[in-house]
Amino acid sequence: MARTQKTPAKKATKKVTIKAQRQRVTGQSSSLNLQEALKDAISKLKPPAPGNDIVTCEVVSFEVTVGGFTNIPQLTVTLVSK
Repeated sequence: MARTQKTPAKKATKKVTIKAQRQRVTGQSSSLNLQEALKDAISKLKPPAPGNDIVTCEVVSFEVTVGGFTNIPQLTVTLVSK
């Protein structure tokens, strides 16, 4: 009689992927300075997760407001992290 070997059953494994949550932030400049508005928006981003030291963002909008009661121009930049 032939002997059969039992192979151990494979354990079910779950693959876990941790995805960074996208952030949407805005930055503003009352002097219509793009660099100032970008710095303001970047300062509002949450720090990256441990092990990641780079956050990539996409500029999704620029908006300029002029006139109105105070007549102060305002540049608004919106970023979305990837």
